[in-house]
Amino acid sequence: MSPTLGSLATSFKDDPARLAGRGLFISGLPMSPDDLTLLRCPIDPRRESGLTRDRDRLCCDRCSTAFPIKNGLPILLADEAELPQGVSTRRELPCLRR
Repeated sequence: MSPTLGSLATSFKDDPARLAGRGLFISGLPMSPDDLTLLRCPIDPRRESGLTRDRDRLCCDRCSTAFPIKNGLPILLADEAELPQGVSTRRELPCLRR
């Protein structure tokens, strides 16, 4: 069975420096569904939209905006986000048109 983020953190709890250099989203290290439930889309003002992993990025469950994962860390910044097809500005996203 592959380790999850939670089990990895527990195994390195006595030596945080070992964990720090590895990143939270190590390639090949699966995230458990519980780990992803903690994350929310930073563009959604109500922070209700969850994120789903799609290879090397996290995608908003509501509007499909994609956030890259670089060096094992998710970059949850609006300026780094890839807007879904057919959307040219963030103002057009469903979560901002309420």
